[in-house]
Amino acid sequence: MTFRSAFVRLLAPLTLIVAILSPSTVSADEIGAVSVRVGSTCLEHSDGSTWHPTVSLAGSLKLVGPLEVGAFGRVTARSLPLKNPGFGGGVFLGARPAFGIFRPSVEMSAAYQRLPAGQHQFTRGWAFGVLLGFGVDVHAGVTLSAYAGHEWLLPNHTDLLGTNSWSGGLSLTFAMP
Repeated sequence: MTFRSAFVRLLAPLTLIVAILSPSTVSADEIGAVSVRVGSTCLEHSDGSTWHPTVSLAGSLKLVGPLEVGAFGRVTARSLPLKNPGFGGGVFLGARPAFGIFRPSVEMSAAYQRLPAGQHQFTRGWAFGVLLGFGVDVHAGVTLSAYAGHEWLLPNHTDLLGTNSWSGGLSLTFAMP
C-alpha cells in the first residue's frame, strides 16, 4: 500500500466521523445545496499521467445534521475548451458542517463515467471515490471551496488506464432554503 492510498483510506473515514459528530451550525432552514465544480483530473496511463479539465454539477439534500445525500453529473474532456468530452455521473454521501464561516466537507461517491484514455480513445466504467474540501461562506448561502479527490477505477477502466485518478479544483455551492 502506498502512502497516498493509506492516507486517503485513513483520512476519509476519520473526516466523516468528525463531521457527523461535530457541533456544527447547519441552518435548519437549509434543505440541500447545488454545487458547480471546475477543476482537473489526473489519469494514469501506461506511458505516464495526464491532466484533463473537469466540470461537474451536483445537487444534494440534507439527511440529518451536516449529513447529505446527492447526485452529480460530470464532464471530463481531453483538453480545453472541453474538447472530446466524456460524460458521467453518480451518487454520493457527504457531510458539510459549518464552523462559523468555514465549511469543511467530505464525500464518498460511486459513479459510472466515460474517461479519455489515449489518442482518440475512451473507456467506460465504474469508479468509487472520496473527496475532501475546505470552504468559506462568501455570502449568505454561498460557499467557495477548494477540493481534492481520489477515485479507484474498476476493471473496465484498467484496460487503458491505471487503477487510480486524482482531481482538484474549486467549487461554488449554493444552499437551497
